[in-house]
Amino acid sequence: VTTASLLWGQCGIHFGPAAEFSSRLLDPPPPFLLAVGCGLGLPASGGELRFRVAGRAFRIRTHAGEVPLVVAHRVAEVLASAGWSALVSPNLRIEPSALETADVLVRRGATFVSLDRDGSFPVSSDATLSACIGAVDLSDGLSHFTDHDAAAGTLEERTLIKAYADRDPETIDVFVVPAFSGVGRVGESFLDGSGGGIQNSVIIDRSAVLAGARSHVLAHEIGHILLNMPGHPDDYGVDQPTALMDSDATDPTIFGPRRLSVEECERAVRERGQGAAARLLEPWPLVTPAR
Repeated sequence: VTTASLLWGQCGIHFGPAAEFSSRLLDPPPPFLLAVGCGLGLPASGGELRFRVAGRAFRIRTHAGEVPLVVAHRVAEVLASAGWSALVSPNLRIEPSALETADVLVRRGATFVSLDRDGSFPVSSDATLSACIGAVDLSDGLSHFTDHDAAAGTLEERTLIKAYADRDPETIDVFVVPAFSGVGRVGESFLDGSGGGIQNSVIIDRSAVLAGARSHVLAHEIGHILLNMPGHPDDYGVDQPTALMDSDATDPTIFGPRRLSVEECERAVRERGQGAAARLLEPWPLVTPAR
């Protein structure tokens, strides 16, 4: 984080004294999330959701024409009446999806409550409305999003982030995981799209930390959030190996990917400073005014 402050210092942006950094070492959450409409986000055609909460079985009917968000709210109402805390967390619509989907987060107070299938029965018997139980297993790497589902993230990413993110739109939550599944991925970021259940969150893996000054992954991923820009300047232009926000900068020398343009600095202040819809930056005087 200190290195990220040094790089963003080009724009007069700093992330605060190291003594004020807050971090926690946490176990992956149990499977406490029920995703309604996982996959294609189709409306229901009639069927049943069937699952267990802390060993107790639940069966909830779905009705033709119901959208995933409506079913998620009905699930939450049933669980709340049974004494659980059930929060409905909507997701942004992903590219191949017909509709927005929604997750139901189940807790008892501040404690996670485990969900599982009811024996061998599928979680959803509805022919069109699917349902999944989210689980985090980091032994094989964290399943990461692609261009098609980047808006909402994968089910495993949502289960991890929604378990521990502080839901404060004026902070950035950073998660460090052992590794991502597959190869070539070291960091991801989630912006604060309107209506999304994940906002201003970054995930990086251990190799991104170990790479240190050769990668600046954390500073790059925070940059997506500060600039409110999911893409990269070189996605449809010329590679700039010296630019922090280049998508595939590989120059490991002192001239490597660490530079920000004046335009990027201006955009960060405009998108995340005073007057922004989701403010992340606030004035920080270099000297304390004399009294």
